Amino acid sequence: MSKFSAHTLTLIVLLIGLIACRSTPPIPTEMVATIEVVPVSTIPPGVNGDDIKGPAPDDLEVLRQMAQEHPGLSFGISGTYTEQVAGTHDAFRVEENAPFVGQFRLWNARLEAHEFVLTCLVDQVQTPCVPDGPLVRLTTLEAGKELLLPLEIHGLARGLHDLSVTFWQDPYADVNDPGADSRVFDSDTYRARVSLFVDGNPTPPIVTFDKPNGQPSHNFSWIYVSQEYDPRDEYGGFPMVTHLETSTNELFDLYVHLNNKEDTGVDLAVTAFLDYQQVPIYQNDIPHTPLYIHVPATTWQPIAVQVQAPDEPGSYEFIVVGTLFPFARLDVETEEHYGIDTLVNNAYSSARILLEVE
Repeated sequence: MSKFSAHTLTLIVLLIGLIACRSTPPIPTEMVATIEVVPVSTIPPGVNGDDIKGPAPDDLEVLRQMAQEHPGLSFGISGTYTEQVAGTHDAFRVEENAPFVGQFRLWNARLEAHEFVLTCLVDQVQTPCVPDGPLVRLTTLEAGKELLLPLEIHGLARGLHDLSVTFWQDPYADVNDPGADSRVFDSDTYRARVSLFVDGNPTPPIVTFDKPNGQPSHNFSWIYVSQEYDPRDEYGGFPMVTHLETSTNELFDLYVHLNNKEDTGVDLAVTAFLDYQQVPIYQNDIPHTPLYIHVPATTWQPIAVQVQAPDEPGSYEFIVVGTLFPFARLDVETEEHYGIDTLVNNAYSSARILLEVE
């Protein structure tokens, strides 16, 4: 794939209905990364290394021209000149005991205003985007307007970390209508994702991936939620689940169906959100934030889990989100390294489910 700016390619991909960023390779469970030190960046003459390195003017001009013919969204994460790893827009080197300092940029290049809810995830765990900031930010962007969200991530141990800004467009659309098209056809989940190398070290955290036995894959998306082990109808299809009911504080039962149509196994980090606040996923009475699953090639995995309902009755938005290869090295562009066509930077999610709590 040619080396476009991450911001430029984001818009291109979104225009054809995908969630944006470059195709970048992860490191599968079965492979061992080559350990080396990610080098310190070379600062251009006359540039303050602490300044944010945003998209280049030429890239912004390309985006403006594209948006005139094909309205969409443009978004990405930027860091400082000192942090930026040479040759990539998707990786940053952070000094040990120092925070990552950057910004998230979201441009609404659509023809109408939209509401967005945004949150930061570090190693798939929800965290404030800046110290003492809220976990979730709700904002409305008029057509043609841009949001610049400061990022300041502290407490990063030495090694590789995964940082994303995950966000949803029109997160409360058709809030009381479980059959609305906005739920059935598109949850409008988006993500900007980058790698952080603390002290230049690319060693990922050690996590354990559950390896269940699956069935042959089916023609549905990566993640599907139901209350049945096998929810197929008489025609073999998977009816879209957009409405669930439960009681306050109840641990309600679900099946998270993970569908890997690729010819190689994938690692997944699975997280759940209630009104866009991350909640644990319980498996065998043990809470997981996130739940790590390895899905073998061409298999469908129905995973029995539980989620705890809120302690207040009412209507809530419930959604399950998956991250492919949660500790991928996004500075490496070798598609043959993992052998799948799917974009690793994307957020893959279930339908947006209306959860009614009584």
